[in-house]
Amino acid sequence: MKRLIVSILAAAMMAATFASCGPGNASESSSVAVNNATEPDTKDKNGVGYKVHSDKTATVTQVDKNASKIVIPEKLDDKKVTRLSKSVFKMSKADTITLPDSIESISEYAFAFCRNLKSVNLPEGIKSIGQNSFTACESLKQITIPSTVRAIDIFSFDASGLETVTIPKSVKDVRGFAFADCENLKEVVFEGDSTQIEEKAFNNSDNVTIVAKADSEAMDYAKENNIKHKIIK
Repeated sequence: MKRLIVSILAAAMMAATFASCGPGNASESSSVAVNNATEPDTKDKNGVGYKVHSDKTATVTQVDKNASKIVIPEKLDDKKVTRLSKSVFKMSKADTITLPDSIESISEYAFAFCRNLKSVNLPEGIKSIGQNSFTACESLKQITIPSTVRAIDIFSFDASGLETVTIPKSVKDVRGFAFADCENLKEVVFEGDSTQIEEKAFNNSDNVTIVAKADSEAMDYAKENNIKHKIIK
């Protein structure tokens, strides 16, 4: 708990530091829409609330946080559901959350403190995983990162229950504290050669082994930071 509190405080400080190093220009317009989408314009039959935009897309802004399973549909009437508002699932009691293939990014704090969450799919097409998006998801043992993701933001999986994870070669940046305080994290496989890993990305994740190619940036990082490592071809 002490580690988690320290991490949360550090997240607030780090957010300002990394503000100019966001997930990338491709997602900036979406980020603005997500952060401004709070009160729902309408709800579906399952109580999922949406903000509807002029371009015939919709942002999920509200869910039943007491539900054990949450399913987000791909369309609301004729509106394509493409975004999640900041903290939309935060502190939900759900153990399973299903996202549609139309989702374009994972917003800040989207699943933070979902302590019962065991299963969530990240659709192909997602470009970034936002700051603190899975913080303290302690029941989440594994997750598949899509081959379209380019950046894993600060504190994304901080204090989560992840045990193993594969970082696809599309990921070019793993930011500070992304996998910090993951006590159960045993293995992280880097498939690419040029994934940059920022300082303290694995802070206090003392059991982790980095698996990467011999001449990759991930392997260099592991050696420079005295992290256990294993070479793959």
